Formats: sequence, structure tokens, C-alpha cells
Amino acid sequence: MNQPVDAAALRSQGNALLSEGRVAEATACYARACEIAPADATSWLNHAFGLLSMGDAGAAGQSLQRSIALDGNSADAHFLMGQVAAQEGRLDDAQASFSRALQLQPTLAVAALERGRALHGLERFDEALASIDAALAIEPDWADAHHGRAKVLLELGRNEEALAASERVLSQHPGFADALADAGTASMRLGRFDAALALYERGLANDPNDATLRWNRGLALLTLGRMAEGWREYEWRWQATVMRDALPQFTHTHPKWTGEPLAAKTLLVHAEQGLGDTLHFVRFIPMLVRMAGRVVLRVPAPIVTLCARIDPGCTVIADGSALPAFDLHCPLLGLPAVLGTTLDSIPAPDAYLRSDPARRAQWQARLGQRTGPRVGLVWSGGTLHKNDANRSMALATLLQGIPDGCELVSLQREVRDRDLPALQRAGVVHLGESLQSFDDTAALVDCVDVVVSVDTSVAHLAGGMGKPLVILLPHVPDWRWLVGRSDSPWYRSALLMRQEADCAWEPVMPGLKAQLADRLNL
Repeated sequence: MNQPVDAAALRSQGNALLSEGRVAEATACYARACEIAPADATSWLNHAFGLLSMGDAGAAGQSLQRSIALDGNSADAHFLMGQVAAQEGRLDDAQASFSRALQLQPTLAVAALERGRALHGLERFDEALASIDAALAIEPDWADAHHGRAKVLLELGRNEEALAASERVLSQHPGFADALADAGTASMRLGRFDAALALYERGLANDPNDATLRWNRGLALLTLGRMAEGWREYEWRWQATVMRDALPQFTHTHPKWTGEPLAAKTLLVHAEQGLGDTLHFVRFIPMLVRMAGRVVLRVPAPIVTLCARIDPGCTVIADGSALPAFDLHCPLLGLPAVLGTTLDSIPAPDAYLRSDPARRAQWQARLGQRTGPRVGLVWSGGTLHKNDANRSMALATLLQGIPDGCELVSLQREVRDRDLPALQRAGVVHLGESLQSFDDTAALVDCVDVVVSVDTSVAHLAGGMGKPLVILLPHVPDWRWLVGRSDSPWYRSALLMRQEADCAWEPVMPGLKAQLADRLNL
């Protein structure tokens, strides 16, 4: 077969090979075209496309630079440069390249979609939605764009719209697992738990090993109190994309405990998620101490001393510290699955955490003589929490639910600027930076008569200490608070007060005020 000797012929041959799926051979043709005609922008563009198709984003970027230097007005070249930047994690550069492509070719719907995805990755959600909507204005029935739109709408908390966008995708691709997962997430957030389960099960009928669907199904089952099934499904979290890389290295060299006898064995139990999750699940430690030769608990540094008082038979170490010798390991939130925990067998619902008496005495001295019943307040959590907009409230709102005559103590370390005026007007005692660890917070919790908290780690701390506690929950709370209950099988001392369907906090406040007045004899 005669070999082409000019760039145009080589590009044509490469295009033919590409249409047959022979990407490496096509890319070689484009490379020869670049050698023969190094001033030909199209040859460099084609070469970049081939390289990108082969997964070599770095080399593709170099060829694109050559192409753009020769012809800066190629929308395709700028679009591909955006794809290179996105693959390399340079999302700002990616969205800029996609924007340039759209300037050159405003009807290039794929550039609008990919710009939206880059903006999504940058957490610029409103801009992302506008860009994806621009893609849909060009291609109204494009399933990929509706899929991207659903994901952004979930980030914005616009769950009804996210569900509608996912259903639009599923109307074209009924078995698309990721769209089923998104629709299930939206349904869960809307409190439609049975509908969410049906969506997850629909996806699992196609692929029983889809880890994300299995994990999400587990969360739905746990929310509904179906613990036996829920814990089993929840174990799939370690195979889901977002958790896959979170397992510590030692989990690859030591076997996981699956329920075998622990006599004469050392079990390493390790925290895996947030501080609240850790405080919630360390309740299992005394049970394990009775079962094992030795138990080592590995937790974040801020709660080491607090956890060291759970059981004298447990050795507590900080994340990142040197590990002692051990035989088996178990992630903390994996314990219920191994132990077969049900709603009726949850250990230590009364108390398992204790404050330090010396620190408690220091706080008592600092707070001084009481002027009335002391109420500890937590009205907002960390701003980085994905559900913070739903779980937190303004301090001014919470104060509407506090009866007159109470001495108010802030149990949270940080106060947002919007809450400072209300804090000062109400005379809330705020110790801020003095709360250096959870040991400090635990001691302060023991200085108040009742804790009123949104769903944060302090709620778990107070519940784990057996402190009288009111937990204020959004309309659709985290799975552990179950559905339609005012009590908690996890914390016997807790009263749960929930938003209604309007997802507003203000209507909850009169009931809170009445509850506190009754508890505090006001």
C-alpha cells in the first residue's frame, strides 16, 4: 500500500482509521502530517485529538498549543484544550478554554456543557447551572446535559427540579445507574424514602454490584429503621467512588474483623468519618473490650482524651500516630454490621462519655454564680458541611424558642458574623477560642442544665454524656434520626424536634419554648 506523502492525505488516512476505532494508528498518521507540515494547525489539532483519545492529556496539550499558536480562532482547539485542562484538574483553565470556544462558536453545545461541569467542580453552582442551561437551549433533549443539570440542582438544594431533570434522563436511558442514584438522592431529600428505595432497586436489578446504589439503598433502609438490611448495604460505601480512597493503608495489610472470636486477639477500631460520627459510634467500645484480648481505638486528636475515659481496657491513639501491633481491624461505623445491631440492641443509650472533673470545675468558676437555669446552645455547624444550609439556623431564630429567665451559654467555638448582634443583645456567654478541645466542650456541657442543638457533633457529645438534650432537625434529617419519632434509640436523654414540610425553623420555636419551660420549671 502506498503511503501518503502530503499532510492532507495523511489526515484523511488518519480520519479513516479513527472511524474504524484504530486510534493509535490514526494518531501516528496525524504525527507524520505534523512532521511534513509543521505550520498546519489542523494536523496539530487532529494529533491532539488522537493523543487525548489515547489518554495522554499532557502530550495532547502540547500539540494544542502548537495548533492554537497557528490558528487562535479554532473553537475545536480551545474546546479540546478545555478537556485537557479538566482531565489534569485545572478547572479554572478548563472553564476559560470552554468559554473561549463558545465565543468563537456560540452554538457549540458541548462546550457549554463542559464549561458547566468545570464550574460545578469549582463549586460555582449558579454559573454552572446557567452554562448547562445554555447547552440545553441549543440541544433541548440532550440527556447528558439534563444529567449534569440534575447534579448541579442537587448541590443548590433544588431537589424537585433535580428529580425532574433526572427523570428526563431516565425517560431516554431507563437503566442509567448514575441518574437513578441522583433521582434517589433527590427523593430522599424530599422525604420520599419508599420512592428512593424503588429507584435504587431498579438500578440494582441491572447491576447488583453498583456500589453507589447499594450504599444509597443502605442509607434509605437505615432511615426507615430497617437496620439488619441497612447495615449490610451500608458496607458498600468502601467500594463507592467517594469512599474508595479513604481507607488507611493498614487496611490493605491486615484482615478486617467479620465477627470471628476475638479472645487473645488485638482489634484496631478506627474512626472513618466526622467527629459526630465518631462520638456516636464509640459507644460500642465497652462491648468490644469484653470480647477481645485488647482493643485499640484510633480517633482524631481533638477527642483522644475524651475517648480515653470510655473504658480503661481500651487504648486510645490519635490519627497519624504510630500503630501498635494488632491482628484485626474494623472501621468504627462497620461495627453495627458485624455485631448485628438492631434498634432494640443499641448499646449505651444512656451515657458512655464523661467530662474531666478538673476542667468542669474550671468552667464552673469561670461562669460564676447562676442567674437562672443554664441552657447550652448550638445553632450552627461548620460551613464546610454539605448539609449546613439545612441543619443550621440563625441565632436570632433559636432565641425565639428560649424562655425568659435562662442563662445562655454558647457551646460552639465559632460564631458567624450574622449572629454577633444577636449574641450580644441576648447576653449569651461565648467562650470561643477557650474551647480548645472536645474535653473542654464536654466539661462545659456538664455545667449547663439542658443542651439545645442542631445536628452537629456537640449534639452527639451531649447525648453520649446522657445530658438532657433537645436536637433540632431539618425536615429530612440524617439517617440516624429515623422518621417520625420524637425520641432516639441512640440517646435516651434526647428529645427530637423536627421541621415540618415547609422546611422552616420559626414554626418549631413555640414548641421548643414550651418544652424548655416545662423541663426547667419556668
